[in-house]
Amino acid sequence: MPLRHNRNIRKSTKMKDSYTHKHRTPLCTPSARLIKISFCLLMLGAAPFAAIGAEGEASLTLQQVFDLALRQDAEYEAGMHGAGAQRADGWEKIAGYGPTLSLTGSYGRHHDKFKPDAESELESSEAHYNEKDLTLSFEQPIFDGVKAAAFQQGRNDLKLAELQLKTSYDDLYLRIASAYYEALSTKESLRIAGKQTSAIKGQLQNAIDLLSQGSGTITDQYEAESRYRLSAAAEISRDTEWKNARTELAKMIGGATPSLEDTVPHYDFKPLIHDKKYWLSVADSHNTDLMTKRLQLAAAEHTYTSNQSRFLPSLSLYADLDKNEPDGGLAGYGEDRTEFEVGVLLRLSLLEGGSDVAATTAAYRRVKEADALLRSSQQDVGSSLEALYDNINDTANLIEAYARAAKASRLAMESTEAAYLEGVKALPDVLDRQQEYYESLGQYHRAQYSYMILLAKFERVAGVKIAEGNESESK
Repeated sequence: MPLRHNRNIRKSTKMKDSYTHKHRTPLCTPSARLIKISFCLLMLGAAPFAAIGAEGEASLTLQQVFDLALRQDAEYEAGMHGAGAQRADGWEKIAGYGPTLSLTGSYGRHHDKFKPDAESELESSEAHYNEKDLTLSFEQPIFDGVKAAAFQQGRNDLKLAELQLKTSYDDLYLRIASAYYEALSTKESLRIAGKQTSAIKGQLQNAIDLLSQGSGTITDQYEAESRYRLSAAAEISRDTEWKNARTELAKMIGGATPSLEDTVPHYDFKPLIHDKKYWLSVADSHNTDLMTKRLQLAAAEHTYTSNQSRFLPSLSLYADLDKNEPDGGLAGYGEDRTEFEVGVLLRLSLLEGGSDVAATTAAYRRVKEADALLRSSQQDVGSSLEALYDNINDTANLIEAYARAAKASRLAMESTEAAYLEGVKALPDVLDRQQEYYESLGQYHRAQYSYMILLAKFERVAGVKIAEGNESESK
């Protein structure tokens, strides 16, 4: 409701303006009492840390929004399929060191011709016949450097697949958390802008009423109207930001436009209780990017070992069972044969056109590349964690400072409005204090949401969840 402002009006029109600006004392009239009642109601509506009002629909928590995204987000789905493919590749390499069993069958038309030497008394003979052949072969590597290295690489791929899935999960959570808190921040900014516009609108109406009663000035009306128009434009801008943030979040969960539950004002905003050295140690052990880079280095080393092993012989145990059934032959009749053979097979590649040397050289370079990428990633994680650590602690202190500033601004606004009712302060003073109060209140809430976004980023880099109270939990 608008604040009513009565001035002691002198009968002398000559002294009216000067006295009105220098001596503003209220009249003890019903109108003055109504002004004070209106003032009290306005103060009740200006609670500094009021929660976002309900929208008449069920609100979704961050976890509920994240659960929706797990089912809808295409990027996360792609990560799941990629992890599944990596897991299958790993099992393929592991299976390479296992036994192989094959069955080979053939059916063909044969032409045999026998022609003895001239001094032989045997006669020449010739036969056309059909033959069926069936061979069952078994082989088990005993020593094979290439397959042994591939076996280790396969185990490594299984770990990489799990990390790839976890990385996709963590990346999605960070994207959802950032979008979620950004949406809440813009919504809170819109709420505060609406409060400010409403308050200024009340002052504008008050200035219009006073001017119509002959006790106000056109300057006060213009000043209030100018502030009101600017505040209304800012409110439209905040509304656009809120809609855009909500739409961005909706795209991640299948196109819905959810109502969001805001628990941020109840969070305990504290600096991180451990020092940087502690968190750097945690990140070195739990950061998925570093873990992936280490496994990629191990994979490169296994590939290098595999290529080196191409210069070594391989040893295998084998067994063959062969059944041959011809329907004819040089003897004039068919002779079914069954053969069984078991033994040890030694293989050694002597020349592959230089491809083995080139492959080994390339694998060695990839080991060096993977090692350099690991060190680069360690530097990136360290610098990111240190920056986020400082930002979180600074933001926690900033939230406390803004809370005090908002409280002080509210008291200054209330004092100025009271002085305005008594005729000591002018309307522009009230408008200035209102603007300062709502700006400090907006900064306070924006700092809260910034803290939550920074915390989500810090958790992603550290690789652990940070419970309220700054106790770390393994993800």
